[in-house]
Amino acid sequence: MLKFAVAALALLSAGPVLAQQNQQNAEASLTIRKGRVTHNVVQNGAKGLQIHHEVVAKGLKGEQLEVSCYFRYDNAGAEALVDANGKFNTPGGKVSVSSRETVKYDTSTFKDFKHFIPYDELHLGAGKTKIKLRCQAFRAGNLLGSSEWMRVTYTSGVPAAAKGTATFSKPRMVHNVMKAGVKGLELHHELRAQNVTGKPLEVTCFFYFKTSGKILKDFNGKFRTTAGQVSVSDTVQVKFPDSTFKDFTHFIPYDELHITDKGKSQLKTRCEAFVARKSIGIGPWQFLDFNK
Repeated sequence: MLKFAVAALALLSAGPVLAQQNQQNAEASLTIRKGRVTHNVVQNGAKGLQIHHEVVAKGLKGEQLEVSCYFRYDNAGAEALVDANGKFNTPGGKVSVSSRETVKYDTSTFKDFKHFIPYDELHLGAGKTKIKLRCQAFRAGNLLGSSEWMRVTYTSGVPAAAKGTATFSKPRMVHNVMKAGVKGLELHHELRAQNVTGKPLEVTCFFYFKTSGKILKDFNGKFRTTAGQVSVSDTVQVKFPDSTFKDFTHFIPYDELHITDKGKSQLKTRCEAFVARKSIGIGPWQFLDFNK
């Protein structure tokens, strides 16, 4: 049974937490206040956490207001929670949840601006974990308003058949690596695998064109999926219930990207973990320019 307990929940005062002038419109501002959370809310069959605020929007009449909430560990490092399946995430692969409302008046007050995120989408392991969250709104890249941090303690027992998960963090690339006389690209992650003890964990990185999202097609059957997409895979045997691979590394020769266009091609890649062909986690996007 999942259970949440609020630890030192900070309720905001009636005054604004942050009201920042937008560069496009000196009148535009946003106040996010009176934060609270509701636990064990069920939506579409999923149990999760509901976040509530009062939001006051000024000078934004007719605009679509989007407020996003971001999650971090409540410790000295305050690392962002990492998304594992691409459902509740930022473009950088961190856990987040967003909600939208249309602003109808010069000054609009949303008494109960709500967000919902399933507990499973926090991607936290069994046991007790302290996290914190805050919500923010941006307009044309400029911060309009931010709530205060709210602190929550997540508690989960260890079920008899715990769900296997893989969490990717600290992605990086190393270019122009030589292996067996071939120059190529190395992809690195820190990879945490939970509840897949004794099972082969396969991690596959897939390649796409950045703008169109089209797959890179393989032409020689060497670095590819069964469907013919350019990819690179490595497999490891997981020995413990909670295993962390500090530097999970893949190498793919540049020629195996099969880029035929001259000049610069913008590409993107991300890695996914599988156990018995079932996905248990997806890493963040990484981007690269390939020059030929």
